[in-house]
Amino acid sequence: MDDVDRSSLPQTVKQVLTVLDQAGVAYQLRIFDTPARRARDAARLLGCPIGAVVKSLVFQVSGEDQFVLALVAGENRVDLEALREVLGLRVQPAQPDAVLALTGFAVGSVPPVGIEGEIPVVMDQDLMRYDQVWASAGSAHVLVQLTPQALQTLSQAEAVRFKKSG
Repeated sequence: MDDVDRSSLPQTVKQVLTVLDQAGVAYQLRIFDTPARRARDAARLLGCPIGAVVKSLVFQVSGEDQFVLALVAGENRVDLEALREVLGLRVQPAQPDAVLALTGFAVGSVPPVGIEGEIPVVMDQDLMRYDQVWASAGSAHVLVQLTPQALQTLSQAEAVRFKKSG
């Protein structure tokens, strides 16, 4: 990790960094004055391909209090039907208030790791094309870089295809 004064970081970011540190994962942290709530914003700030930015999207199982976290390459959109087939569950995007209540993180700052509780995770296999990927570190102002392999291991995600074609 870069030399960053952790005392000045939000608690949500500290929560994510604790998970990374405990796992012994190599990572780089970048802090920005401008928020990166969208993949294109993050890619612009970082100067990286949009596909190397991880979107952490929360989906709710229809009619239940069960949720799924989808880690999606920034350039891709989720095909709900393909995601339903992968999961064997009917899902829909979770409402912002439900995302905050479930994860403790607001939409646009949901990290791929560090969420309390058990939540199934699926990962867009297109993220595996990159040597390094960037994801929220628990704040729209803080991004973390790690390998997609480390991301997959830490999140206990299955890398699958569920993106919209064309």
